Amino acid sequence: MEILKDSKGASYVDVGNIRISYIEQKNRSNLKDWPNADVIRIQAYTGKGKSLHQGAEYPINNEKDVYHLFEAFSKLMIDK
Repeated sequence: MEILKDSKGASYVDVGNIRISYIEQKNRSNLKDWPNADVIRIQAYTGKGKSLHQGAEYPINNEKDVYHLFEAFSKLMIDK
């Protein structure tokens, strides 16, 4: 898995047809900074080149927020 940069300088990784991006608050316009924090954005490719569907954004205020996201994924897989 390679960390890449998008056209706006945000770091992202591709996992299958999913792009997971880390968007720093300082790089967001005030109009789009609804969480007042950095965010992790999860988007799916549309199947038309590198076009992406609009994605969900998860606010990251501190390390614990990332751990809560990992915990949610782990709980989903616990009974599999």
